[in-house]
Amino acid sequence: MNTRKQAGDAIAVENDWSSGAERRRHERYVVNFYIRAVDHATKKSLGDLDDISLSGMKVTRTEPVAPNVVFQCMLEAALESGKRIRVPLVCRSVWCRRQEFGHKYDAGFEFIDASRQLEARILEIIAELASPSLPR
Repeated sequence: MNTRKQAGDAIAVENDWSSGAERRRHERYVVNFYIRAVDHATKKSLGDLDDISLSGMKVTRTEPVAPNVVFQCMLEAALESGKRIRVPLVCRSVWCRRQEFGHKYDAGFEFIDASRQLEARILEIIAELASPSLPR
């Protein structure tokens, strides 16, 4: 089963239950519009969001991040519909690895303040990711 996301995929799920791959709690959705997570302490972006789920996100960064670092962030999304969403959240770095080509890093973050309000706001973003593209 090919679980790699392709550019332009509206939705890509990376759950390959048959091959012993890592089990995920929630489907991941490829981010195809502008979303960033800004650290409250440094006012810097954690990186460019590649995908998001109800339980976490994957970002591309210019610097590595150690595991188990907790960040208080503001998730800022400019959706295709034109709507802007700001979601305060707390996340923890889970993993980080250098990309095969180039000088960037992929990093996974887990949301650790999974309140109903946070879940509702993330679902709002996911709903837009899962919907067909809007006419231009």
